[in-house]
Amino acid sequence: MDLGPDRDLILADLKQVSALPFADVRIMPLALGRYDLQPWSLNLFEYDSEQPPVVNVESPRGGGFVDANTSQGTFFTGAFKLASAKSITAEEFFK
Repeated sequence: MDLGPDRDLILADLKQVSALPFADVRIMPLALGRYDLQPWSLNLFEYDSEQPPVVNVESPRGGGFVDANTSQGTFFTGAFKLASAKSITAEEFFK
């Protein structure tokens, strides 16, 4: 994949973020081909406090935060599980 002239900066940033102790960076290999959630961005925020987890969703139709404990949140966390099963770790990606 051609990341353009900023390739090295992009990859260095990805390595730095994936090394953070609280981050779990997963990568969807291009070999998967097209998959249902491809145009979506999902970020799960889980907190150490008593604050409930939330999902930040961005799609072609819009975006926002959803309480992970609602029916919509359950749908999106289920999507996380499906995507995670197909993803690889950043460490695998950089091998």
